[in-house]
Amino acid sequence: MPLQPLSEWREFLTYLGGRQTPPMTAIDSRRVLWASVSALMRHHWEGENLNRLAREAKVGPATCVRLKGQQTSIGLEVVDRIAAVFGVETWQLFVPGFDPTSPPVLLPVSQAERELYTRLLQAARAYKAP
Repeated sequence: MPLQPLSEWREFLTYLGGRQTPPMTAIDSRRVLWASVSALMRHHWEGENLNRLAREAKVGPATCVRLKGQQTSIGLEVVDRIAAVFGVETWQLFVPGFDPTSPPVLLPVSQAERELYTRLLQAARAYKAP
């Protein structure tokens, strides 16, 4: 089952607290992506090897240099190829603090959790903040 959209959670938290939720912190996706790829190379290959990454992901060496430099964007199709080299999902590479020995997982929402969320959202909408 898919997770609830972030907008619905923000709406819920706003109603529940009677005030706006704090802004989300910005994440430097290029830094996080490189940290994840670097960790995977060190784990699987015992060190960073941009030439091997380029060869196995079937991308140009300059693309890997740009990835490491974190200065310019690379396409999602490139990230997909890199993820496939290491047998991980693309989204996992964008999780801060990625650990190759314990990759992040998405857990499906149970029916009980979905019902609880619905009841809480209804109660929050009915609540009138002072």
